[in-house]
Amino acid sequence: MLAMQAKRGIESATQKVFQASGRSFSKFEMLWHGSTAKVKYDGDNALIVLPALDETKDVSKKLFNDLIGYVLHELGHVWFTDNKPWDDTAREHGKYVGTLINGLEDPRIERKVIESGYAPNSFDLFNTLINNVVVKSGYPPELTQQSLPFVLTVEGRRLNGYHIDVPDLITGSPFESDIRWALNESHIAPNTARIAEIAVELYRRLFPDDEIPEDDGTEDGTEEGIEKGDKDDGKKGTEDDAEGTSDPKDGKPSDKPSDRLKDDGTECRDPEVNDYINTESKPLECGADDRVGRPVLKSQRIVEFNFI
Repeated sequence: MLAMQAKRGIESATQKVFQASGRSFSKFEMLWHGSTAKVKYDGDNALIVLPALDETKDVSKKLFNDLIGYVLHELGHVWFTDNKPWDDTAREHGKYVGTLINGLEDPRIERKVIESGYAPNSFDLFNTLINNVVVKSGYPPELTQQSLPFVLTVEGRRLNGYHIDVPDLITGSPFESDIRWALNESHIAPNTARIAEIAVELYRRLFPDDEIPEDDGTEDGTEEGIEKGDKDDGKKGTEDDAEGTSDPKDGKPSDKPSDRLKDDGTECRDPEVNDYINTESKPLECGADDRVGRPVLKSQRIVEFNFI
């Protein structure tokens, strides 16, 4: 199918999922720009950004399914992620802890989407999507400080029951016990606040000699791969707020090896597939508008609908 048809098909699928969830927004927009998926949620307004599509090209079934998977993943954050504890923890403990939260939260919200029944085929879509992301972007050859957040988001999905075609980098590692603790605790975490606690404790276990910074000097303690959307209004991710408050030290730390996770000198990889934004998206032309000689169609705003 042509990309323009695919966009409208994704619009239709999104509307059906919203109806199934029983949720409504005063305004919902979908923009087509860039190369990744992002979400911005502010009160009862939602914005989803999906990768740009050249409307003159055909879209394969594989790409179409991946785009639906991206939508479901981002909606999972709208439904089940509570921004405040994530932002507060990243502000207090720094950028790297924020990436650990990202790596642990992604599998949790996908599990919640699957369990919700809003989209009956979400398990298969998520399973295929993470495998396609790994094939396209590559997988780290070893466990390092920089690769850990991405490894967490893959292994957390493996705990969800996905069949993922990448090697297990954790088994046999001197850090296996503590990382398994974090993954298992995150798998049963009821909310984002508990995920943030687990991320802080994991950092302390893996880097016992480091003092976690109180503030790394960045806005909201975040930048680049862990940029977050505006604060929510407390309506999402709160169904279990009274739970998940157990002491993060409930799991017994393993004996620390004398070495630590190697710093490979690279930037910390952004855990796919989630990527938040914290600024207003300006009107942006889709890829097709830039590459073909025709009037600008403003096609990046092909999906915009109201629910009230």
